[in-house]
Amino acid sequence: MTTTAATDQHALRHNASVRAVLFDLSGTLLDERYLHHGLEHLAAALHQRWEIDPTVTRTRFMMAFRAVSHEYADQAFYLMRDVICRALEQLIVSCGHSPTRNELIHLEQLLWTAAIPTATPTDGAIEVLTRLRNAGIRTGIVSYADIPVFEALLKLTGLAGTTDVEICSEVARSCKPHPEIFHKALRSINVDPSDAMFVGDDADTDIVGGNRIGMRTALLSTRQFTVGDGSTNGPETQPDHHLDGLHDVINIVMSNDAHRRCA
Repeated sequence: MTTTAATDQHALRHNASVRAVLFDLSGTLLDERYLHHGLEHLAAALHQRWEIDPTVTRTRFMMAFRAVSHEYADQAFYLMRDVICRALEQLIVSCGHSPTRNELIHLEQLLWTAAIPTATPTDGAIEVLTRLRNAGIRTGIVSYADIPVFEALLKLTGLAGTTDVEICSEVARSCKPHPEIFHKALRSINVDPSDAMFVGDDADTDIVGGNRIGMRTALLSTRQFTVGDGSTNGPETQPDHHLDGLHDVINIVMSNDAHRRCA
């Protein structure tokens, strides 16, 4: 897509009606601090097992996770568990050790066992979802996650049942930015991509995925735990809106609706 074509497409979407808003989960509807908690437990476990400096784990884990995610990017579907295990393997091997598959699976489970109970909704998340639904806007959660992690996070944070559709990559058999996960969510609520907006914190997955199928897109301020590096330099990574917080979604949707009614 050329820069001019991308600009024209963004302009058209900017004036389109918004009948549905779909949200990413971690880092968007969920405060990402729960992942920091999980990483701390992971660092302690690696130090106990192989005497790996916890600072090394904190520094290298996300670097390895992004590198492995890039390797998997051309695949339409894969499990997050496999990406995490592969990233852990690279980290541990780089420190001179050889973990077994069972050890890697145990560490991946430890990460989530420590992280999930500490997860909380992002500031304003419940209020924004409630206000959108009260205004007649369909809502949904579209997440890169394996089923057990996804279901546990929704249940323990009170987000389960707060939207019209909840779908994770393992259920969809599709990982963002590949289109099928977005299309499945939109089909379930009978909304066309041109009438929907996707809100996320990762330009490489959330924004690229939404842009590719013609959704309007909104990017939250860069978070630490993202698959991509946060760059929005490429045409596909440019969102229609930059958000300081989730409450900005209300202003966008409501101002758009007012403009549409006046027109």
